[in-house]
Amino acid sequence: MIWGSDQRAYPALFPDGAFGHVRDLHNLQLYRGRNPFNRPKSWLLAFYRFTNLGLMQRCTANNTKAALAIGIHTGNQNCFAWSMSAALAGLGAPCLPP
Repeated sequence: MIWGSDQRAYPALFPDGAFGHVRDLHNLQLYRGRNPFNRPKSWLLAFYRFTNLGLMQRCTANNTKAALAIGIHTGNQNCFAWSMSAALAGLGAPCLPP
């Protein structure tokens, strides 16, 4: 027998204290009314609900073949969705704690 029956501790994937800043996220008040991101979030929801481009995005995400059938160019919509997500990630990255 090569290994034996003795139990060994599995090495830690991350060192202790690597995610010490995560517990401080409650200080950002992300889930309360004083969140500075509530207003842009409501703008984004209104964009997807009330604008033609938002409706085309939702239609393309729901059913690509149906969107093609009614004349929506799905390639442009996918490109716009990726660029919008990259822009939002770029704006949100500085808000993360160090």
